[in-house]
Amino acid sequence: MNIFAEGKFSAIRHVVPLFSGYILDIGCGSSRWHNKIAELRELRGTEYIGLDVNKDMLSGSRYQVVVGEGCHLPFSTSFDLILLLDVIEHLREPSKILSECERVLKPKGFLLVSTPNKLSFDYLCGRIRQLITGKKYVAWDASHKQIFSSIEFISVLKERFDVIKIVGYWFLPWLPFSLLQKISAMMIMKTWPFNLLGFLAIVLVRER
Repeated sequence: MNIFAEGKFSAIRHVVPLFSGYILDIGCGSSRWHNKIAELRELRGTEYIGLDVNKDMLSGSRYQVVVGEGCHLPFSTSFDLILLLDVIEHLREPSKILSECERVLKPKGFLLVSTPNKLSFDYLCGRIRQLITGKKYVAWDASHKQIFSSIEFISVLKERFDVIKIVGYWFLPWLPFSLLQKISAMMIMKTWPFNLLGFLAIVLVRER
């Protein structure tokens, strides 16, 4: 797991709620990542199900995994927690996947969402590079369809859910990972307004 993924995982641990129940991880990706998520000590006593459109990414998993699309969830079962990590920016109509999440969540169930943030320092640098080079900035990934600011992102979530917690993941690759963990411990990720300015906006919401 690279330094970005390690840092993101550390940030997610600040947000994930303590509970036991059923978890759906939409866009779970490689077995290395979703195995790590499923083994979070905060999620012990849970039933984990991973979902991804790419069946090759699911090979080698120690947990239940399903091939499918987030905008058409193949479940009628209700979940206590849905993870939607770095997925929504790949969609032209994010309202569809949020509607599906709302449908399969139990009453008062949690949704944990992350996405790149237009209010971040990294995005500002990327836009400057775009002006200089003419190459469109897409937050490192050409498959991104749209990038929200943390404020826009929270506003979209508030249309359907109650916002519980907001964390900003500050990706600073020139610093050693141990120092990133110390920054996290200093509450920078969770303290306003820094939590709105990280490269990733990570938001925990609850079904109304």
